[in-house]
Amino acid sequence: MRVALETAAIVKRKHPDVLFLFIGPMKDDPNVIQKMVRDLKLEQHVRFLEAMPYRKMMAHLAHAEIGLALYQRELHYEYVSAGNGRKFFTYMQAGLAIIGPDFSEVGKAVELADCGVLTDTHDPSKVAEEVQQLLGDRETLARYQRNGRQAFETRFNWEREHEKVKRFFEELRWQKSFRFGGVGAKDRSRGGDTAGHRDVRADHSCVTREKCSPLRYPYRTALFPQHG
Repeated sequence: MRVALETAAIVKRKHPDVLFLFIGPMKDDPNVIQKMVRDLKLEQHVRFLEAMPYRKMMAHLAHAEIGLALYQRELHYEYVSAGNGRKFFTYMQAGLAIIGPDFSEVGKAVELADCGVLTDTHDPSKVAEEVQQLLGDRETLARYQRNGRQAFETRFNWEREHEKVKRFFEELRWQKSFRFGGVGAKDRSRGGDTAGHRDVRADHSCVTREKCSPLRYPYRTALFPQHG
């Protein structure tokens, strides 16, 4: 939260109409956060909304332009594998350009989809630089937004993941049958190789399901110009 608020303080100098929107539960002390907002003079540039049904949250994100996934290394994210940063897929679904962390594998999905940039999410000045770059380059911003939405529709969605999970259990059942002699000669020609099993598991990604409650996830941070 500290990084997000300090980023907002930098960005508003160049973009005085910017608004940072925070949705969902937070672990930070509300009194500390409100003091930071006052000290950084962000009263007109941040909004905090309570957790809400997923579809309602998506309606808010539909008006945003950039999604911030400011994962911090010290909060175990250094050890999280590619595809396990749920915020990324929420932002892709909403058609937002994404700014995420450049450490470890957690931001790999952003690179694969070419839907945003990865930077040092511990440094507010570097995050702010990327935000300002995107707000000043509408063509690149629009390309990232399109790419993210397309990646969600064609790759990072529950329908695709359902097929992977289904294939995994089918492979598991086939291998169990093979070990106990429950397959025919034609099936035995495939051999006892378990490489297919490993491939299925390695290819499985954790994605956001549309009907999941946002209470299960960390807060979302999105920003967009204010009008009126």
